[in-house]
Amino acid sequence: MWGDIVKKKELRVFTFGSCKVVLGGEDKSYLCSHKKAFAILFLALLKNSVPKIAHTLWEYLDPKSALSNFYVNFHNLRKILNLSKDVLFVKNGTINVKLDSVYLDYEEFLKKTILAFASSNGVEKNYLAEAKLIYTGEFLPNFYNEKWTISFREEAKDRYVMILDRLTELFTISGEYEKALNLSQELLSIDAYHENAHYWRCVNYAKMGYLGKAKKYYEEAVELFKNDLGWNLTFSLEDVLKWNPGNSLKKAKIVSAKEFDSLISKLKNPALYIAIKLKENLDNPKSISKLFREKDVIFPDGQELKLLIQGIVQESVKNFVESLHARLKRLGVEISQLKWKYLNPASIKT
Repeated sequence: MWGDIVKKKELRVFTFGSCKVVLGGEDKSYLCSHKKAFAILFLALLKNSVPKIAHTLWEYLDPKSALSNFYVNFHNLRKILNLSKDVLFVKNGTINVKLDSVYLDYEEFLKKTILAFASSNGVEKNYLAEAKLIYTGEFLPNFYNEKWTISFREEAKDRYVMILDRLTELFTISGEYEKALNLSQELLSIDAYHENAHYWRCVNYAKMGYLGKAKKYYEEAVELFKNDLGWNLTFSLEDVLKWNPGNSLKKAKIVSAKEFDSLISKLKNPALYIAIKLKENLDNPKSISKLFREKDVIFPDGQELKLLIQGIVQESVKNFVESLHARLKRLGVEISQLKWKYLNPASIKT
């Protein structure tokens, strides 16, 4: 018989590093081996409707068959958690969970990052540190064959990279150079081509008095970017050695149409021009500026986005464009059309 849930029981669901479910202090991680049932629980806790969950998990089926599969697995979910129909049930196309408290690490991670990037420096640092503690590893690493997990995994990873980047900067500014150095190295272990991470690693070695290491890692970064990406670093060794809290790396510049056209007309070195048509208006252009560097330029115009990318060789353009398309998609920016042209100062057309 299924037991009725007693009062003061809480549900805790963990997705980072591994899959774990705890209900009323009892380990229910057996649910993780039933991947579709677990997926239903996860998506329900994020307030997805039953039709949306069914489509997400069985997108290759017609709606009726998808719903049929949903209810089979929902029945299995309730059985594994040993919950009665008045505690876990579907009503008006929504899954209801009647428990005293529910904790989902993924949801908490998103909340902390949103609070952090909307806060002032003092509070921001605390929220970022709390979010970092939640992210104990990749999202559901044992669910790689489950297509629905891809977008969640990539979004969490992108946010974690942003957390490491910003925390590294904040620790450097506060003089906690060893902590900042460790964070920059962790960031490089995730993304070997993260320019800010190379910058902060060099800066913190220099601030700790290891000038030889700062110079060594700077030279290695120059070669890595030149050989693998065909890019030039946007910072110099002098920038590293003369760092102070007022001259950190800046993000791409957002300009008007007139400024953008003027920059192209005055271009002295080859650059990559990209024109993107979006499916929806870009509400916050600053949200994508972190994908670019100080010398890059962005002109947002409703559902159009124009970019001018500096310091990239023509042989690397295709790889750069493919990477940019993927990263924009992970940030939720849907593209309907993307065109590019490698501009030479001798013959420039917009």
